[in-house]
Amino acid sequence: MPGCPEDIREREWSKFRVASDGGCAIGVSIIDDLSDVTSAPASPTIYNLSMPLAATEYSQALTNNTKKITIKVRGGGTLRVAFASGDTNVNYLTIPPGASYSESDLNLVGKTVYLQCNSAGRVAEILEWT
Repeated sequence: MPGCPEDIREREWSKFRVASDGGCAIGVSIIDDLSDVTSAPASPTIYNLSMPLAATEYSQALTNNTKKITIKVRGGGTLRVAFASGDTNVNYLTIPPGASYSESDLNLVGKTVYLQCNSAGRVAEILEWT
């Protein structure tokens, strides 16, 4: 690279390039810049988790590398959502009737969602994107 000092060209050639004016410009390849970017969600999976009993915790394992998730209850009722077993009675997120819970920009591995509804005979609708 004629525009960069010789010692720089020999030691760190991958970080430098010749600028359009012939000078030496510092740069990082676009591949290096994008190496931490995760791919966009592309594959949906729907789980219909039956919850026959009220005030009982149910669980659904999520697919590794889940990027986005939406949860709601079918048929009405208040839904409790947690990410640890037993937490639907202690440390949970409440989804009121008619509402849904969504999270994106995730990269979940080995995770399970725990759900509990205050009404019997309901179905939790879970949409995950990987």
